[in-house]
Amino acid sequence: MSSVRKLAAWDTVLYADSVEWCPVPALSSRLVCGTYQLQESSSPETETIQGNVRLGSINLLEYVHGSNLVEMQKIYCPGILDMKWSPSSKDDSILLSTADSQGKLKMYEMKDVLSLLTELQIVEENGIALYLDWDRCGERIAVSDTKGGVSVVDVSSNKVICNWPAHQYEAWVTFWDNSTEYLLYSGGDDCQLKLWDVRQDPVDRVLCRSNHQMGVTSIQCRPDDPNTVATGSYDERLLLWDKRNMKSPLSDTNLGGGVWRIKWDLQTTRYILAACMHNGFHIVDCLVDANPHIVASYNEHSSLAYGADWKCSTKNESDTARVVVSCSFYDHLLNIWEWKPEDK
Repeated sequence: MSSVRKLAAWDTVLYADSVEWCPVPALSSRLVCGTYQLQESSSPETETIQGNVRLGSINLLEYVHGSNLVEMQKIYCPGILDMKWSPSSKDDSILLSTADSQGKLKMYEMKDVLSLLTELQIVEENGIALYLDWDRCGERIAVSDTKGGVSVVDVSSNKVICNWPAHQYEAWVTFWDNSTEYLLYSGGDDCQLKLWDVRQDPVDRVLCRSNHQMGVTSIQCRPDDPNTVATGSYDERLLLWDKRNMKSPLSDTNLGGGVWRIKWDLQTTRYILAACMHNGFHIVDCLVDANPHIVASYNEHSSLAYGADWKCSTKNESDTARVVVSCSFYDHLLNIWEWKPEDK
């Protein structure tokens, strides 16, 4: 097992469930952490900040390798369920989108700090927006929700251009296929993985698979291979698929604890970082033609492992080590840690 080392820790105060490094090389020291906390009894202060009992915050942090984390900005808002940076950026700014407990998709611009640009109601009647994914051109965002729905939003007009009932229960995740502009995956609490063609009206289902035994919570296409798709589930399993033949998965790896989030390593596209709820964080080697297996684990959190992301490497950092951020829920903890592969 290769080595891991904690570099920094930060108390998120509210319960942490989402974390993202900024993908812009010049801003790679920055990250955002989203929090969500259900307050059982409201108070005057709660109503002033939030307007309901689902509290949340967006925390903009800066981390310089070898130093402590510095909070640059805190925005109180409805509970954050997911957040993603835009795949495209300008020299001095980038967009951040959030899915929240009021069922809204919000858009922020980060220059020096974050500024709210737009907001859009995605799901009504106490629905919660659960997950979002930008398309590869940064023109559309797909959003899934607690009512089983999936919506596609046009970024330039800030309008929903299509939405449909994708799953019988919560639609935990949605993810754009990385080889086309019209195929969209979704996963739900009905244990089903589905693929949709959004060119059709109504949106047409291309396939449905029920290989997972519990809710499908995470979907990721391999960045350099349009035919390889990874899925995670409450059933604790990581499945790899070949999109050309999805009758059965290529591999089935038990990670334990319930797989909540998975992220491919963009630098080598060989590894998957997995947040496994009751079983900490793992790095899985998914080298082609080899059985996926855990090569590193990080267990410095004492609560639900929910958020994790790879830091994009810079020329000032060692190319023999990777920096990771992770966050956990009830212990409201964010950690920065370093992983050194054995074969480096």
